Amino acid sequence: MTSKYRLIAEQVSHHPPVTAYHCESNGYEIYSCQCNTGRFNGRYITLISTNRNYINLKLPNGQIEQYSWTVPLCTIHNLVIGKLYVEMRGKSQIFNHSTGDIAELEWKERGWSGKPDRISAVVKTP
Repeated sequence: MTSKYRLIAEQVSHHPPVTAYHCESNGYEIYSCQCNTGRFNGRYITLISTNRNYINLKLPNGQIEQYSWTVPLCTIHNLVIGKLYVEMRGKSQIFNHSTGDIAELEWKERGWSGKPDRISAVVKTP
């Protein structure tokens, strides 16, 4: 059985770490070049992505819709003591290049309430 998609990922640079990827199939094409920086304080590490991700959706009618999005901050908590968990927080944006629609997402911090995975979003049309 042959695969219906093709993935190419390559580390472009080691210092600073830069990774590029490209994956395509009959229905989509996704690609990006990621250059992340990090902050480490002993208990957690926060990864900050500065680039956008792109996806082209190949619709059944032959049209292509292109989207791009930014990635919020990613923090890995309890590196030494406690239960390890990953938390996304901050703001990100999804942009539809075909229609001009924008979704602005705010990823809520878990904080002392302990409620994980809370997101609020506002969708704007041109």
